[in-house]
Amino acid sequence: MNNVNESKNKCNSDGKQTIHPIQIEINLQDGEFCYLRSNSDLYEMVESTKSVSFRGPSVKVKLVPGIYYRTGKIKTKKDTKIKLSKIDSGILYITSSRLLFTGSKNNKSIKYKNILDCNVQRNGIEIIKDSGKNAFFTIENDPDFAGRVIKYFLSN
Repeated sequence: MNNVNESKNKCNSDGKQTIHPIQIEINLQDGEFCYLRSNSDLYEMVESTKSVSFRGPSVKVKLVPGIYYRTGKIKTKKDTKIKLSKIDSGILYITSSRLLFTGSKNNKSIKYKNILDCNVQRNGIEIIKDSGKNAFFTIENDPDFAGRVIKYFLSN
């Protein structure tokens, strides 16, 4: 099995695309079939907060030996940023009942009943879930096809 998108998709004479299950190297549940296999990177939105502080003019007064009193202005500000962060690299399988990601660090399974929507981007798909962090998977060759397969199973 090579490391690129694998799917058996063909266009009928009427222009409609049909897909057929593909054979993969992992075991799936009974009645579950795989329709796309792709090398993928998993990204999630991660919030990072930094504390930024500034001290203006200050005075340090010695009260007794070893004890000091400091006075002055201290401004503390939180700087929160949300960014897309790479979580893992691995293989994404789009099956008839879920998205299955087998990564080098962890595995992730997202059932279609837990997906609210799927947004296709130019280099991958964003999965909007009903709870937890949304996931973004890069797709090597054809993210549009992957999005169509996911949306098909979401609607059925």
